[in-house]
Amino acid sequence: MHVLTEFISATNPVCDTRYWNLLHDILVSSGGEKYGDHSRALRAWLVPLLNRVPIAPTILSYFNFASADGSFDIAQYTLFSRCVVILWPLAVPKFSPETLLECFGGVVQLLVARAAPGILDGQLSSQDGSRSKRKQLYTMFLHKYIQSWLQAATRSCEGEGARLQLALDIYDAGIDTLFGLDLLKPAADQKHDSALADALERILQVSSEIVLRPLPRVFASYVQTVKRHKGALFGQGSNHASGQVADQVPPSATAALQYLDLLLDYDSKTRKLPSTIMHISEAFSVQHLQRIPSGPRLAYEVASAGPLTSLPFLDRLARAVHNFLTPSQVLETVKDVSQGLNAAYERFMEREAKISAHRGEAPRKKRRKEGSTVEDRTEPEYHAVSFCLLSQTMVVVLRSLPLHIVTDDVRMDAVQAVREVHTMVASRALREGLLQSNRKDAWHWQMIISGALHLHYGLTSWTGKAHVLNSEAEAALAALHILTDRWLPHFDAWASPEQHRRFVRILTAAKLDSPALKGRSDLTVSAVISRMLHDAQFWELLNIRDAFLTQLQGETASLDEQDLNKLLSGLASDNLRRVPNDVLHCISAYEILLLTPPEYLPRALHVEFLKRGFVADVLLFAALRSGKEPAVLPRHFLTIREYLRRTIAYLGSIENMVTKEFLDYLIGYAAAGSLSPLDSAHEVSSVTMDLVDMYQSAIVRAAKRGNPSILTDLIHRYVELYATDDHSIGRRASMLLIDSLVQEGPAADFPQDVLSSLSEGLPEPPPPLDVDVLDIWSHMQVLGRWSKREGNQLPSLGKPLARRLLKWTDEKQDVAHAAPAVLAILLGEVEAAAAAQRKEQIEYVVVAYLALARMCDRQETKRLETRLSGAFRTLSTDNFSIVLEMISDGLPLSRGLSLQDVTHLVRFAIIALQHAPEGTSRVCQSFATRCLKLFADDERFITEQESRGEVVEFVVRQCSDRPASLRVADLPSLWSFIRSVLAGSSTHEHSTDTAVFHGVVNILSALVRLRRDLVLNTLPHLGFVLRQLVSCLRSLRPQLGGKQSRMVMDTLPRWISSSQPLGAQESKALARLLTTLTTKTMIRVHGAGAESQKPESLMRPFSKHAAYVLTAYVEAVNDPLCFVSSGIRRELQPGLFALCDMLGEHNRDAMMVSALDTGGKAVMKALWKEYEKQRYVGKG
Repeated sequence: MHVLTEFISATNPVCDTRYWNLLHDILVSSGGEKYGDHSRALRAWLVPLLNRVPIAPTILSYFNFASADGSFDIAQYTLFSRCVVILWPLAVPKFSPETLLECFGGVVQLLVARAAPGILDGQLSSQDGSRSKRKQLYTMFLHKYIQSWLQAATRSCEGEGARLQLALDIYDAGIDTLFGLDLLKPAADQKHDSALADALERILQVSSEIVLRPLPRVFASYVQTVKRHKGALFGQGSNHASGQVADQVPPSATAALQYLDLLLDYDSKTRKLPSTIMHISEAFSVQHLQRIPSGPRLAYEVASAGPLTSLPFLDRLARAVHNFLTPSQVLETVKDVSQGLNAAYERFMEREAKISAHRGEAPRKKRRKEGSTVEDRTEPEYHAVSFCLLSQTMVVVLRSLPLHIVTDDVRMDAVQAVREVHTMVASRALREGLLQSNRKDAWHWQMIISGALHLHYGLTSWTGKAHVLNSEAEAALAALHILTDRWLPHFDAWASPEQHRRFVRILTAAKLDSPALKGRSDLTVSAVISRMLHDAQFWELLNIRDAFLTQLQGETASLDEQDLNKLLSGLASDNLRRVPNDVLHCISAYEILLLTPPEYLPRALHVEFLKRGFVADVLLFAALRSGKEPAVLPRHFLTIREYLRRTIAYLGSIENMVTKEFLDYLIGYAAAGSLSPLDSAHEVSSVTMDLVDMYQSAIVRAAKRGNPSILTDLIHRYVELYATDDHSIGRRASMLLIDSLVQEGPAADFPQDVLSSLSEGLPEPPPPLDVDVLDIWSHMQVLGRWSKREGNQLPSLGKPLARRLLKWTDEKQDVAHAAPAVLAILLGEVEAAAAAQRKEQIEYVVVAYLALARMCDRQETKRLETRLSGAFRTLSTDNFSIVLEMISDGLPLSRGLSLQDVTHLVRFAIIALQHAPEGTSRVCQSFATRCLKLFADDERFITEQESRGEVVEFVVRQCSDRPASLRVADLPSLWSFIRSVLAGSSTHEHSTDTAVFHGVVNILSALVRLRRDLVLNTLPHLGFVLRQLVSCLRSLRPQLGGKQSRMVMDTLPRWISSSQPLGAQESKALARLLTTLTTKTMIRVHGAGAESQKPESLMRPFSKHAAYVLTAYVEAVNDPLCFVSSGIRRELQPGLFALCDMLGEHNRDAMMVSALDTGGKAVMKALWKEYEKQRYVGKG
């Protein structure tokens, strides 16, 4: 008692460490730190003492002392905190609300001043709950502590452990003080209190940062508090109070709209709409916009959110113009509007030119007089805002003109005036704003471009009204659109066969690039026909479908009269001069076929159209090469060739469709350089190479089956092409052939004739000069290793090339373009290196990949990986083992590589395992086991967002692509890894990574389908993971407070954001996984036992664990802090029904009794009722 009395005496030794040390010894020796058996003895003698001697003045005094400037004794503070933690729970019931608030304010000030660790965490909530004089505390808090609390609120997301928890508790207590229920009720009754606003205004004068930084978070907490107490605030008479709540915002917008409606109504009746339109235009003039304070940007925000640009007013204006504008006023209105838009843009350009000349960005026409300066440098922005707002409103007037009531002469003049607006204003503004790169980033030019886009879209898109169609072609297109969109089933049912044939003749004869329709960007012939052909309804209309296919067959039938081999012979001898006239009629049919989904056509028709397409391709090529057929255009040739490529890719097998002569024609004649200069030369070359690649792959497969003649002839042809000067197409095609050979298997699988032709005719690659030559060099390396060619070895150029590439200082795009070839050369030189140098060479390859991956984006990295995949297949078993060893050594995060490099290394490992050479299964299995163990032991692979996606992808590929390599020893690492991925976390990312959820589902699905034997031994682990996946589907209720939200989010993985919960697609994926448990599958293993097994499912073994997964769903639905959306529940139902099927009625009754409360039983009954509705009972 003497020590406590001494603290409140006049001497006040609160800063004397000896007193705190003595008090601490007394409390500890009395068992004060033990809240178990000694708590009653402590309370017996200490509570009466605390009733006589108050400790609040002592605590406040120490807070003031510790918050003051000067040194801070952390040892003394530790003694003080230990004493207060013991005394506080016993003394706080006797504190008055004012005293509690003063203590709270002292804690806040100490936290802001010293960032000291928490001493009262866990006590603030009880302190806050004992308040009774809310209004008095609210006023005192605003007067004394609001500034310190705002600073603490800014820091409440920093720190960790007890300090973070204290900051969060302080923030929650302040929110309860500011927005308690007693304080919100007057606001709901429109009795506003400006005390908070005045306090914030006062702090703003000191420092705006103190208020502005935490303000969004405070406002969000206010909204949550209102939602939490909405029953008490709006419960009684809420149907009458909603209007009053909305009227807290001054109803000026509603009054303005009513006033504008009256103006429109009056001017419509008095026929004065042109003057109204000009008044609206005048409202957006620069002189009016300048009256809005704070500059042009705020002026745009205010005006664009005002009633004149609101959708209700613009709709009413459009109706008024269309219904009440007189014929004599139409042309006058169009001219006034066009002049206003043109004048607004011209004024902007004048001011922009003056400002540019003053800055030296444009030539000055006249010398400036002394003293003359540009007074308002932001004035062009005002003109830009004026033009943008005028465009948004005046385009509504131009689109709504009643052109159907005027004479033809007036209509033509009005249409011409509108076209001039589009040409002179919209197109010009877009051209001047977008073509100059220095203008697109300027804010005022963005306003100009925005207004011009409004004009362009409004003046070029069809409104759906017949009178705005400008030509017969547009009217025909509109009629076709309405017919195909609305009336096609009726036309199929009621039209005659002749009308069906006429309709499809119109379709096939339509010009897909009609010049008369180029101004209509939203409605084109190709768009209408493509939409019709992609609609399944069209193919169910038998009459129109049969007529359509018959018409296409008839239009291309003339091509059967031509012999493809004779055409190719005539082309080779240059005797193919005359092209049949009816070939042009076939082009329109193939244009329609290119719009048709290939899945809807039968295979026989595909083959028929394909054979005719070969003939059309040769004829069109001959016509383009001769230049004597002006009607044949390059796009026609590209259409035919693209159809061939797409159809062959869809059919797959082409051995009996494409002849060797046609392949020679593709390689020898169809290069872009063989034609006259084409606008689409690059597209033609790309499609041609795709065709060559598909046919060469078929030839390689045929040679592997014992028919090597065509392949050997092709190899000799490439050797001859390499001996010529112009062989660019031959180079590319030969490299594609090398890729096909290597991908089909080892050289031993091919006949000796193929290997002999390769060894005899394999050319020496030229020295590397550019990217194309580097590509050839790397392919020749691959071919030499594949064919086991002996003799002269290629020089080693990989390391010099890699060093030069990494030191490249020019465009990074050049580095990314050359990186795949250089890396392939490096990896190819591994086999040629001496045995003692191979490990060093492989290490150089891995380092080069990591360095190049840093310099490439995602798309360029994919190109890099594509070349690696082909190179990995050609490595020997020993060298591939060294590659995996290098990867394994670099993967641990403790080895010194950055997280980015480790992520790239995981990707490198995925590519290596996916394209491993034959005979390396045991090495790959050992490597995968080490990786799984590493990922399971080090949770940093999961917690870091950058590496998590690649690590999950690694495990997914291992389980789905190589399931037979999984062993029982891998299961502990695998389940531990999945547990880490799904474990709850106190920190969460800003956006939800749904790919992680799908990755875990894919891992489990692969295990259940392909390795049921492994899952059988770990069914409890499977049930636990399924429970976690179901739990991840929960979403936070919107009215939760801070503590409640943290309670829920702490149970969810870190890759799930509170603002972006998982959705229906994730629920659907989980339902498929649960359904897979009941599907019978075969175990994917190697050996003699693989043939004798029979398909089984996990339904019976997992039935003992189904109740736990269903319980997780019931708990998620029944959780008062969470909800599961209807879309998620609906998509999850098939999986839940599969679990119910496993569970059975007996286990269901046991679960209802032992595991569920009242609410859970209701949820389970509803689920079982839905299950009973769909369950098959054997009666149908």
